Amino acid sequence: MLLRCGEILAKCLKSYGIEYVFGLPGHGNIGLIDGFIKEGIHFITCHTETIAGMAADGYYRATRKPGVVCLTCTPGALNAQLAIVTAAQDCSAVLYIVGDIPTEFAGKTCYEEFDSTQPDGQFQALTPMFKRSWKVYRIDLLPQYVANALNTALSGRPGPVLLDIPFDLHKVKVDIPEEELDIRSRVPVSQPQGDMEQLRRAAELLVRAENPLIYAGGGVRISGACDEVLRLAEMLMAPIVTSIAGAGSVPESHPNVVGFIGSYGRSYANELVRRADVILAVGSKFEEEETAMWSGETFNIPPSKLIQIDIHPPEIGKNYPVEVGIVGDAKKTLKALIEILEAEHKAELERRQRPKWIERVEEAEKAWMDRLKPEIESDEIPLNPKRVLKALEEYFPENGILVVDPSWARIGLLQQFEIPGPDRCYIVGGALPIGWSTAAALGVAIGRPEAHVVAVTGDGGFLHSIQAVATAVEYGIPVTWVVLNNYGYNAIAVLQRAYFGGRSTGGDFIVEETGEAYTPEYSVIARALGAEGITIKRPEEIDEAFERAFSSKRPMVLDFHISKTGSRLYRTGPVTWAYYWSRDRD
Repeated sequence: MLLRCGEILAKCLKSYGIEYVFGLPGHGNIGLIDGFIKEGIHFITCHTETIAGMAADGYYRATRKPGVVCLTCTPGALNAQLAIVTAAQDCSAVLYIVGDIPTEFAGKTCYEEFDSTQPDGQFQALTPMFKRSWKVYRIDLLPQYVANALNTALSGRPGPVLLDIPFDLHKVKVDIPEEELDIRSRVPVSQPQGDMEQLRRAAELLVRAENPLIYAGGGVRISGACDEVLRLAEMLMAPIVTSIAGAGSVPESHPNVVGFIGSYGRSYANELVRRADVILAVGSKFEEEETAMWSGETFNIPPSKLIQIDIHPPEIGKNYPVEVGIVGDAKKTLKALIEILEAEHKAELERRQRPKWIERVEEAEKAWMDRLKPEIESDEIPLNPKRVLKALEEYFPENGILVVDPSWARIGLLQQFEIPGPDRCYIVGGALPIGWSTAAALGVAIGRPEAHVVAVTGDGGFLHSIQAVATAVEYGIPVTWVVLNNYGYNAIAVLQRAYFGGRSTGGDFIVEETGEAYTPEYSVIARALGAEGITIKRPEEIDEAFERAFSSKRPMVLDFHISKTGSRLYRTGPVTWAYYWSRDRD
């Protein structure tokens, strides 16, 4: 079968079940895009490459099918760097297909060549950000490259991969046997299970523990191990706490799920972690925020004994010494652990008594929410954001999915919202790019068309990715964006004033000449782009806005004008900026 590069690429992707490709057209990738058109693969045009990459990232998180991005040469490829790093840090399987300069002109400073330390430098510049990269020189090997790339993206710890294809090769025709275009048999369908000997050691530790605890990280969500985590917790009568990445991997409505931990974690969840004698950690990197800077305010290892399960060997024992380290997929490994407990420790499990932590948590949770109650019920103007989030929780649709930015909204939600799960909440971590939820919501909504996707962001983050609204209108993607608008990058302005003698710049949006507070009219912009938009400034307007949004089938922007002081967070452990600046305040 005589085919061009784009046709080969599209047939391979279609054979694997790829339905959508996110990106922007440019002279360096239009030959590839034409192949998608011929094969009926939907090309979703986003209006910056960063948005395209983040949308594909959201698609993977929502479906656990690989997201695919197609970009043009240097300007397009380099614009996507933040999205690539985010996918790498958060373990998202995204295939980037990027055009490159013609091989015959490499080193001649041709159009869009990246030539700084070496000629033809695009591939070398991009490679460090990916799990693995391929530069294609032979089109006849393209089916092998596509299969290898998907294999790498999906196996072990997922991550982004790169196919870099010089655009002079896009027009080349080669004869490819039809059977080579079906790549399904080359891509893995299973993940490894942990070592049985280590699992038996873990089982013995857990049944003998007086205060066992399960710590669920993002790997629980990626593996789809919610049922196994809940079953194990019920067997052991153990509490479940989560990392930020693990929020939404298990439903907080379950009686064993206590909430998230760390510098801003719920205080009673942190206390349970400190008191645990055996901790089963599943799919977590033990990052700075969840560990409160590895300070002992959450994890106390040792004397707590750590059982760590992770699919990525370098994570085992990286930040804390382990009693038992198990390399394996979370779902498969926990299933095997449960089988061992049922077969070999049934009598011991049946003798377990109702633990005291349940009553302590019930009381502490009530006290925590009572502390928030005055703000949740506040009638202040500008609006208290905690009241906005409470209303969001009350009106949140049964088929709703939360997509959350790493701004105040992330911690605000985790501190008061009963996070739904599984697969109904996606919170960005890793590189912490504001604007992620605004863009990623596109991919989540495309991947989960039965759901009502709600992106929660600050005004600063929304402004980063506001072009996503245009894409939503173009393709009829019914996302609701909840914008918590405090007229700036308020979290940064607060830090500046706290540690630098009350001085700040750049964090507050102001008109320099007059000093007046400034904000774009986001609802007006939304309507100009073809979406619906509402500005909400008074408490009595909140309920009606959510009712209207959740009954709409169109893209909608809800612009809530919130107070800067209402955006205060309750901190329960040390954080980086306090660690470095608290002793040296001006």
